[in-house]
Amino acid sequence: MIDNKKQWYLLILATIWLLIALTLTASFYLTTRDIRSLGLATLTAPPIAMLRRLYHYHFPPSPADYEIKKLKLQKKSNQAHNKKTTH
Repeated sequence: MIDNKKQWYLLILATIWLLIALTLTASFYLTTRDIRSLGLATLTAPPIAMLRRLYHYHFPPSPADYEIKKLKLQKKSNQAHNKKTTH
């Protein structure tokens, strides 16, 4: 487990990286009007992944979230079972 200061550093770094990548993408596209400049949007993938992991670490799912996931899985399995029986 990494310490709390390092997590804050990663959170700030990922947020700044995301904002810079989005700004660069938008500015290059608006300057050049070239659709290929939108390829810079792929620079946002790593900070989004880091932010997602940090978010799940700092805000773990509550028991109610697990209950909702369980109900969704039950509903999905019931729908799959009903499709099998009707075909």
